[in-house]
Amino acid sequence: YAKKSKKQLEQEAAAQASAAVAQDNWAGITKAKAVKTAAFLFIYAFAIFAGMTSAGIVTMIPTFLGENQMDATDPFAVFSAAGIISQIIISPIFEKKTVLGCFFCSVLGAIILVMLILSPSIPFLSYAACFLLSFAMVASNLAPPLMIGRLFGYQEFGGIYGLYNFFFTAGC
Repeated sequence: YAKKSKKQLEQEAAAQASAAVAQDNWAGITKAKAVKTAAFLFIYAFAIFAGMTSAGIVTMIPTFLGENQMDATDPFAVFSAAGIISQIIISPIFEKKTVLGCFFCSVLGAIILVMLILSPSIPFLSYAACFLLSFAMVASNLAPPLMIGRLFGYQEFGGIYGLYNFFFTAGC
């Protein structure tokens, strides 16, 4: 094991710092190039299914609760109130580990569906499910811009992200 001189360590640190700056300044690819990639097709297929899932769950909860002689007004008030804080609480996970955040929100979504199935027998679960739903829905707001920026860069971010929103809304 050879010891490195102070000058060598400084040179290595400077090289690593300049490599990090170069990576952070990556402009990305154009929208025309992005639409030809497999990543683009995957993300936009995901957008359609994510929109269908998000809108499907949110719009069917009042119907489900109503069919089970439960009022959806108060659980959705909880959903709205929790929606104010949920992005602030969950966003640090997405900034550091986007995939972990998506996984967490997906598992949370499955738990929510089980809670809703059980809510006719245990009415409190409808409140808990709506509270947790606001946290699970964060994935549809935070993950897409982070993923698109990391995959395609920021050169034509607006156009690429706008196209994502089109497909997400079509799924809804």
